[in-house]
Amino acid sequence: MSQDMVDEVINETIQAGYAFNYEVYSKDVPCIQRMDTFRKRVEHYVFTVSAYHKHVGFVGDYYKDPHLASMSWADGEAHGRPKQHIIMTVINVFTSTGQPKLKEDFTHLFKGMEPDLGDEFVRLWREFQGDLQEAEEEIDRRNAKREITNDNMSPRVLEAA
Repeated sequence: MSQDMVDEVINETIQAGYAFNYEVYSKDVPCIQRMDTFRKRVEHYVFTVSAYHKHVGFVGDYYKDPHLASMSWADGEAHGRPKQHIIMTVINVFTSTGQPKLKEDFTHLFKGMEPDLGDEFVRLWREFQGDLQEAEEEIDRRNAKREITNDNMSPRVLEAA
C-alpha cells in the first residue's frame, strides 16, 4: 500500500468527520499491519453498502399506505399530507430500483486492467463467489428450521448497488 493511498484514506476519513485512529496508518506501523487494517475497513464498507443496507433499507412496502407511514404528518390528521406523500413515493421508486445481484459474474470488469491483474482479480472474485455460496447455503439451512424465514442477508437477494 503506497503512502499516497494511506494519506488519501486518512484525508477522506477526516473530511467525513468519522472517528479514526490515525496511529494504525502511521509510517512507523509495518506495511502488512496497515494493509490488514485497510482490508478490514473495506470489508466493513462492503457489508454496510450491501447486506446491512438491504436489511435496513427495504421500507418501500410501508410507504404504500399514507395512513401507516409518510414523510410529513400534520398534528391531528389521520394520514400523511398528500403532496409530501407523493414526493416521498417518487423518491422511493427511484431509490428502490432493482440492481444486479452481488453474486453475479462481474469478471468482465477485470479485463484490460493496468497493471494487468485481471487473472488475480478473477481468482479473488471466484473465491468471493464461493464464500457467498457458503453463506447462502448456511442461511438456507437455518431458514429451513424457522417458521418465519429471514433472507435479508442472503446473497440470493443482495444487490451490488
